Amino acid sequence: MKSLRSTLGESLLSPKVSVEKKEKNLELVEAATQRIHEPTTNTTKRITIDVPMDIYPALKNHVFKEGLTLKDYLLRLVQSDLGL
Repeated sequence: MKSLRSTLGESLLSPKVSVEKKEKNLELVEAATQRIHEPTTNTTKRITIDVPMDIYPALKNHVFKEGLTLKDYLLRLVQSDLGL
């Protein structure tokens, strides 16, 4: 069986790069997992929206600068628009 390197040739492949493995803080991972899966006190309904790619980077940049999650930002917009 031929290798990819022998099939494509040396000039088409990038050199091998070693990847550094990082230790994960298992306590933080476990805490985040529990937060994600803990039941909410309010009844919620999951929705999905398609965001045009031309505005998505600006949206992500804005919520990052505000220190919000996308969920929190969109909920604030909806609540403000509905006067809640």
